Amino acid sequence: MNVYLMYKDADFVLDDIFPDNFNIQVRDLGLDVLFQSLSAGDEFLYSVVKKACSQSLADVPCIEYRQAILRDCLYNSNIIREFYQAVLECLTMEKEKLHYIVFGHSPQQCFISQFPSLDFSLKI
Repeated sequence: MNVYLMYKDADFVLDDIFPDNFNIQVRDLGLDVLFQSLSAGDEFLYSVVKKACSQSLADVPCIEYRQAILRDCLYNSNIIREFYQAVLECLTMEKEKLHYIVFGHSPQQCFISQFPSLDFSLKI
């Protein structure tokens, strides 16, 4: 399943590439305080907020699409929070699994380590 929240038919690319003057604007306008407040200490949300704010948008249908998504999220905020928590749990399991695979001792242990995340994914 692919959920498009920022663009109707494309993924939101979360990378460390920003416009040349973006860091100057962040400093001059004190935007880091806003980013921290919006992300509430969540590093992933912080990176999303910062990246989203670095991209200007003038396409009216795209703006309307985002506004509709935001309305839906606000109306169903409990479901969105539960979904986000489930995603965070999956990502945490993936990080733990990667750590185990990198530092694991045998192929069998690596194979067995796949089952907890598979079980969790099936529960969703």
